[in-house]
Amino acid sequence: MQIVAGISLKGIKPRVWDRTSEYYLPQLHAVMISYADFHKMPKRRREAMEKGLHESLGIRVSSSNLV
Repeated sequence: MQIVAGISLKGIKPRVWDRTSEYYLPQLHAVMISYADFHKMPKRRREAMEKGLHESLGIRVSSSNLV
């Protein structure tokens, strides 16, 4: 079984992917965000398109995170 966190752009907390967060989930494999959130927030959508999802959400990706 893989753990996937569903989050909203309105409240990206708790930051379950952030190793410094008290809510960190080391077994986390992915985060899920609804496109509807990006549709409602054009500025966030543009940023995600320019920088990529990981960077725009502040999710650090390391080779150990990649499957």
